[in-house]
Amino acid sequence: MNKVVLLVIASSLSVSVSIAAANPVTISASTEDGLYTRVICPSLIKALHAKGIQAVCKTSSGSGQNFERVAKGEVTAGLMQKDALYGLASQGDNPDANNYIALGSLTPEAIWMVALSGSKVTFNSFIKNYSENSAPKLPLVIGVAGDSLSGSYLTMTQAIVNNLPSLKKNIEAGYVKLISLNNIPPNVAYYQLGNKLDAVMFVQMPDLKHERIQDVLNSDGKYVFLDISSPQLTQLSFSNQPIYREVDIHLQKRSSNDRITSAWNVLMGKKITTNGKQKSVHTLVTETTLLINPATVDSKIMSALSSVVNSKYLLPKNTVAGTASLWWQKLKKASEQLTSN
Repeated sequence: MNKVVLLVIASSLSVSVSIAAANPVTISASTEDGLYTRVICPSLIKALHAKGIQAVCKTSSGSGQNFERVAKGEVTAGLMQKDALYGLASQGDNPDANNYIALGSLTPEAIWMVALSGSKVTFNSFIKNYSENSAPKLPLVIGVAGDSLSGSYLTMTQAIVNNLPSLKKNIEAGYVKLISLNNIPPNVAYYQLGNKLDAVMFVQMPDLKHERIQDVLNSDGKYVFLDISSPQLTQLSFSNQPIYREVDIHLQKRSSNDRITSAWNVLMGKKITTNGKQKSVHTLVTETTLLINPATVDSKIMSALSSVVNSKYLLPKNTVAGTASLWWQKLKKASEQLTSN
C-alpha cells in the first residue's frame, strides 16, 4: 500500500513538473542589449526559480510590443515604463487595458529635456498660452528620443500631450512641433539645438556616468537640463499608482563610486557643491513596472510575481539598476514621511 501511495505521489510530482516546464512564466523584456533583458528580467527569473517557478525572458522591440503581447495573452507579463503604459492604455483601442495590473516599482526613469543654455527656452515655452501676437514666429521643435513605436515617444504623444491642454493647443496651432529622433541618440541630436531643434527629450535612469547626461554636464555650460513641473501630470495614475512624481535630481556625485544622482541630498536639504556645473534639475520621474492581464494569468502566479517584484533587493546591488532602485525606494519613503508630517 505504501509503495502504491509513493508511486502515486511521485507520478503526481512528475506531472506537475512537466506542466511547469511545458508552460513556464514568460516575461516580455526589451532588445537583447536593453536593460530589461540584461538585468531586470534575469533577476525576476532567478527569484521565481527560487520559488520553484520556471520562467523565461522573451526579447521584444520595447514597451509597445510588450503591451500588445500582454493584451493578447502571448506572455505572462511585460516590463514597461508606467508613463508609456498610461499612454498605450489611454489610446482607446483596448478598453480592457484599465483592468490590467501594474505590479510594483522596479527602477526610476527620469524625463530629461535639454536645450542650449543661452536660448531662453524653458519647459514653460512649450506649454504657455500664446495669443496670435505673442506666438513664436517659428514653431518650437522638440526632438523626442525613439521611433513612433517606442515608449518614450508614446509618452509624449499620449501621456503628456493629452493631459496638458495648453501644449496640445500649441501643437494644433503650429506653435510647437514634436518630431521623432528615430534611431538618432539624444546626445547626437544635441548638435541640432539652436538649429533644427529647440529641445531634446528622452527618458533615462538617473545615472551620472551615462553619456546622455555626461555630454550635458561636460559641455562647459553650452547645454542645460530644463526644469519640468506639472501638477496635472503628477495627478495621473494607473492601477491606483502615480505615473509621475516630481523630484529634484542632484547632478553632482557624492563620491567617486556613486553613479546615481543624489536627489536624496536635495530632498533632505543638504548643502550642494556645484563645481561650476548645473547643480540640480527639477523633473518628472516615472517607474519601470511589470504589467499583467489578470484575465490570462493564474492567481498563484500573479501572487508570486507580486512578491518577487516588491522584493527590496531583487536587483543586484553592483548594477546601476540595483543602486537606482534602492535610491528610489529611499527617496519615496522620505517623501512619504515628509508628507505625513
